[in-house]
Amino acid sequence: MPVLNALQVRTQLQERLVEFALDDNFVRDERIRRACRRIWSGAPQEGGLVGEPWVEGSFNSLLSEQSLDTLVAAGEFNRELAEHLGKTIDGRPPVFPLARRLFTHQVEALEASRGAGKRPGLVVTAGTGAGKTEAFLLPILNELFQNDRGTTRGVRAIFLYPLNALVNDQVDRLHTWLHGQARIKLFHFTSETPETERDAQRRDIPADECRPRSREKAREDPPDIVVTNYSMLEYMLCRPQDAPLFGDALRAIVLDE
Repeated sequence: MPVLNALQVRTQLQERLVEFALDDNFVRDERIRRACRRIWSGAPQEGGLVGEPWVEGSFNSLLSEQSLDTLVAAGEFNRELAEHLGKTIDGRPPVFPLARRLFTHQVEALEASRGAGKRPGLVVTAGTGAGKTEAFLLPILNELFQNDRGTTRGVRAIFLYPLNALVNDQVDRLHTWLHGQARIKLFHFTSETPETERDAQRRDIPADECRPRSREKAREDPPDIVVTNYSMLEYMLCRPQDAPLFGDALRAIVLDE
């Protein structure tokens, strides 16, 4: 497998930028051109066009010996949820194969969420692609599948993001995870969410049993999970019409990104 030589890439980038700058700022006097080349090829604090490289260690996340299969066998993960995540739906591959080994931080998050007594506050920090999202999705979905709503009211989990774009990404991902079942419902609540079913129909938003498509529907039958942003949550908490979404059912709040 080829390895990127960062120092060589930096040198090549600097040479290309210097040549581009000389061509873009053409001068006839060769002495000035040589002076420009010397300055632009030098250290960044002396006018160089490329800064010093930033060196940062990259460490792979550790794989555990556990999988959803082994956790189900040990009675530590909901069988129905594991089977749903591990099956092919509408021709799409499984979102989380049963035999896939979990990272250690994912297993630790699941273990912490099952702790007796006061519910823990978890902070997950890991590199890009290390499965941070799964580290909170798996414990929360596991609890929602394990425990019915009962007589409690309102949403059971709130996922907060700073931007609508991040909300949309997470909703798409969650919808992929939950599509094909009706036990757990999620809702996307931002300024883009249709107010009524008629609005949703007019915008050709498809209906799905695991995902209400309008605010009107979500207020009538509060979903289990709401994905929103900070500003919208503030509005929701102040508006009387959104009061049905909040009650004694809340079990988890996720602050992501």
